[in-house]
Amino acid sequence: MTEPGSLRASYLSIDRRLLGLFRIYLGVVLLGDLGRRLPELALFYSDEGVLPSHLSLFAPLASPNFSLLHAFTSPGEVAFAFVLFACVYLALVAGFHTKLAQILALLVWTSLGARNLFLENSGNAAMAALLVWTTFLPLGDRYSVDAWRKARRGEPEGEAAFTSLAVLALALQIAAIYLLNAVQKSGATWRAGEAVHDVLWQHRLTTSAAGLLRLHEPAWLSPALSWFTLVIEWSAPLLVLSPLRTGATRTLHFVLTTALHLGIALLFSVGVFSWAMIGFNLLLLPPTAIDALLRRVPFFARLSRSSAASSLPPPSPLPFFEHVHRWGRALRETAVLLVLVTIGAQITQDNAVVPTWLRVPPPFPTPVRYLRLIQGWNQFAPEAPRHDGTFVVDARTESGRHIDPLTGAPPDFDVLMRGPGAMSQLRCEYFYHVRREPFARYRDALARWLLDWHRREGLAASERIVALDVWWVSADAPPPGETTPRNLRKTQILHHP
Repeated sequence: MTEPGSLRASYLSIDRRLLGLFRIYLGVVLLGDLGRRLPELALFYSDEGVLPSHLSLFAPLASPNFSLLHAFTSPGEVAFAFVLFACVYLALVAGFHTKLAQILALLVWTSLGARNLFLENSGNAAMAALLVWTTFLPLGDRYSVDAWRKARRGEPEGEAAFTSLAVLALALQIAAIYLLNAVQKSGATWRAGEAVHDVLWQHRLTTSAAGLLRLHEPAWLSPALSWFTLVIEWSAPLLVLSPLRTGATRTLHFVLTTALHLGIALLFSVGVFSWAMIGFNLLLLPPTAIDALLRRVPFFARLSRSSAASSLPPPSPLPFFEHVHRWGRALRETAVLLVLVTIGAQITQDNAVVPTWLRVPPPFPTPVRYLRLIQGWNQFAPEAPRHDGTFVVDARTESGRHIDPLTGAPPDFDVLMRGPGAMSQLRCEYFYHVRREPFARYRDALARWLLDWHRREGLAASERIVALDVWWVSADAPPPGETTPRNLRKTQILHHP
């Protein structure tokens, strides 16, 4: 048994009730992410969209590149794949064959990301790391179908705490994410407290709440939030790894970082990054915090009691099975150590702040590339971005009408002057990247998709697009105290015919 307050309890052990609550949270987040992709299913994941599977396979954005979605080409087939993916996530929420559901969830997440890497951001990397590390943890031992079935068979619950090197690895990963983000925010926008103000004017990232806030932004807001962010990021490694009053410091860390990430989620569309980081930090809560939560949410306490097995001590395992379990634990801990070394080496490769002499090649680079375990933690670093833009399409139909197929309205070259974009975060990520010259070869597929607008919308042949120009319209964020973007400009990205 692990003694409360010991180093073993602080750094290597985790409450199984916490793992059960985390599993439910993780499954709900993954289902929510799948739901936000549904409206863009045909556009980004089918052969009728902007990145057909043959283009993704034979002109990959990264190599190696594996995705289950490469086997599903039509919108109907991709929709069927999404149903299967939802079943995996639902199994994870319910804790049904949990270990298999964990492994399949990682495979599904990797497949969604690898199918269209134009959509990748820091949230993808954070969720991939979270899924990899928690694969080593028994997420189904509490509040699950698996636990209920074990109780029905009269099997004991086992110890309340689970002990593994994976628990320490999680803490180190969390500390590294926040520390690297803090160290690399070294630019003038952060030092002057202007970073949040500049990000509020990022057209592709802001929500409607940010659009309202930036028009009524008090002078103190950006400095306060910018420096608050830095304080939280710098303090995170100390609070997470502190050997003194670990429960209190980690609870404080959870409260501070949850406030930070909920604020980010309210103001900025950054995929699952905020929700993945909340999940990471949830795993640091001490048993006392779980006890307090269960007192306030009695449903889980009742669920735990209803699934509790007999109070009789567990029977002694046969010697053969005892040896199997011991070898299984040894293999698990060896695998955790190998992943820890690999991700640690990847951190030295992916962050510019690491000096050249400290950079270590990952011992297993291929799994890192397949799983997209990118470890470059430098959000809005070293400077907050001060300019951004969006796509505007000026298309001429056979009837002579000018239309933007992205909006269904006439082209609006002043869109940056009128608040946050109406396009989804996925579309904004795609347009932001495909405009860059290294990705010019992928624009023919975009042109074909735009030219097919009248058919997708069920319009008459007279609305067929016969010519189009695609523009990247950009502007600079206004200086603090102003609310009008500056230096509006446009760059032609694509012309047809």
